[in-house]
Amino acid sequence: MLELLGVSHEGLDDAAKDAVGLTVWLSENAASARWPAEELLADARECYDDFEMGFRAWRVLGDDAELPKWNAALSALGDRYEQVGNVQAEAQAKRRLDEAARWQRAFARHVATADAGVSIVDQGRLFLKVNAVPERWAKGLSGHLGGAWSREWWRVPVAAVFDELRARHEKIEEAGPHVGVFEGVTSIGGFRSALERLGVALEPDPLEVARGNQRRLDKAVRGVRETYQAWLKKEDSEPASSASEPEVRLDDSMYLREWPEDDLFERAKLAVADRDFQDAVAGCTDMEAMRRELDIQPRINGGRTDPAPRRDVAGVPEPVDSSDENYRNIFERLEELSEPPDGPDADLDEMTPLRDPVPDPPPDPPPNGGTEGARRGPKTGHLHGSPHLPEFIGIIGEMQAFRFLKDKFGIDVSAWVSEFRNRIVPLLDGEKDMTSDSHGYDFRFTHRGKTWCVEVKATTGDDTSFELSSGELAAASRIAPGKDERWRILRVRGALSERPVCDWLPNPFEPGAGEQLRLRQGGVTVEYTLPDPAGRPGP
Repeated sequence: MLELLGVSHEGLDDAAKDAVGLTVWLSENAASARWPAEELLADARECYDDFEMGFRAWRVLGDDAELPKWNAALSALGDRYEQVGNVQAEAQAKRRLDEAARWQRAFARHVATADAGVSIVDQGRLFLKVNAVPERWAKGLSGHLGGAWSREWWRVPVAAVFDELRARHEKIEEAGPHVGVFEGVTSIGGFRSALERLGVALEPDPLEVARGNQRRLDKAVRGVRETYQAWLKKEDSEPASSASEPEVRLDDSMYLREWPEDDLFERAKLAVADRDFQDAVAGCTDMEAMRRELDIQPRINGGRTDPAPRRDVAGVPEPVDSSDENYRNIFERLEELSEPPDGPDADLDEMTPLRDPVPDPPPDPPPNGGTEGARRGPKTGHLHGSPHLPEFIGIIGEMQAFRFLKDKFGIDVSAWVSEFRNRIVPLLDGEKDMTSDSHGYDFRFTHRGKTWCVEVKATTGDDTSFELSSGELAAASRIAPGKDERWRILRVRGALSERPVCDWLPNPFEPGAGEQLRLRQGGVTVEYTLPDPAGRPGP
């Protein structure tokens, strides 16, 4: 530190014989007004190595202790001091790219549609090319940032990331005239403001436009195929030998415009390869016209001929329909609701207020004098009934969680990384599948420079007890110490209602969390206690 601050070492050896003498010497010779001697020594005692000490210095002194200057000070002390590098540089840069992804898509659309003389299909191709710039760079970050960048900053600044993006966009001829928007950007909000000044349309998100088009096409394809099957039955005919189900796709313009219904329907008709059927419906422009032409009555309840499923007061269907089509229909209905689920300001990491847990009652006496009878946590409603019910509640709970996180953090579907996501929102062509049930969380996204990993726990009632799997416990334990990562639990109570309530709960492995989140049964069962709104004592 003395080398960094340019302070003479004279008298240090004598002063450093005890803490009192060192404190006095530092106060008289070395401590800057920004770092009093007592605080400097306290931080030094907590540091494990030169990297940690340099990072503490940077937090106090700012650019005066940036990584190159710290390494220069270490080098000046001789060969016994090794230079240090920012091992988090790659992760930090990727977080910046993740935060800017939505506005990058808006920029790519702006570039792609700037020339009105280009066909919509070619505009779609250009959009994908421009939008892929950050992703292509991210794939090579480990090699790029492992060198110069890891020695430049304790934390990679936004400006450095956008300077690199500008340089890479300049290599695309069509993007060249627009890259000035990256100049001088020092924050993600600043990038958005620069786009607005340029007149770039920020809404709607091209990714959501594409997903909406794909969802509508899938629905039309299902309708055409159901009508085809009904037609075969009516004609007492067999499918043509070549009547396999061809894959029907949209072109790249799906990101740039909402496809007209008649265009979608014409494409959906290609899902049936039977020439006789194609000839019979050649002039039909919508599903209703197709059914009239074929003299086929629409089927009841979205393809079902049985009565509509009954729902009890909790909203649980009987029987449980666990088909992907039903899940997608439910998701569409939830997305149309104007009010998001209730919950705290999770974007500010405002936790749900909790009460300290009630002390354990004495354990029940073992039955028949045996050794069993340890107290068990309360059961939740989803443990009973149809074998499909736990999955149904879990999937609906994740849908509700998505609505909550979208409202609080502005996430899109790409943040949804559990395997349930693909049953609800299928991947677009070329979209990388990041979903897995081995992550130890259901959502992962970047917000305000931090990566948030969110595990969802859903219930039909107001239970305040749930289980964590071994993978979830491992992720919570691993992420707990991270400076730039957060692992959180999103408890969705009343998941099957239109207005569920969300509890934003801490990582049980973080300091202090154990006082209010109690782990039981080998650390698998988590219990917490909500305050009584009437101020009465808890149970």
